[in-house]
Amino acid sequence: MKNISSYFIRFGEADLSVLVDESFIRNVINVLTHPNYIDGKPYFDVGFAIAREPFQFNKFAIPICLPLRPVDDVDYLEGDLVTMSGWGTFYDKSNQLKSNSKDLKLINLRVYKY
Repeated sequence: MKNISSYFIRFGEADLSVLVDESFIRNVINVLTHPNYIDGKPYFDVGFAIAREPFQFNKFAIPICLPLRPVDDVDYLEGDLVTMSGWGTFYDKSNQLKSNSKDLKLINLRVYKY
């Protein structure tokens, strides 16, 4: 992992190429990764970034829903439709180039057994 002092959080953004008035940036003081995450693998690639300063939610920066208690059954959402969002990296097979998205992407996915 890079030096944590180089990380920051941008709230209220859907397009990373533009900074809008309602958005704000906070430095990161800690990162918590999922205990089952293995670097380079696409499973359990979720974590928390702890901001140095508090912030206020607004119409562009809203909280996400998380379980109130640990979920021991990794298949508990099997068959459900969930929405995933992120910027991510795209891979173009035709020219074998990778590029990072500048705008937030959303996709609905069906959950299958782990």
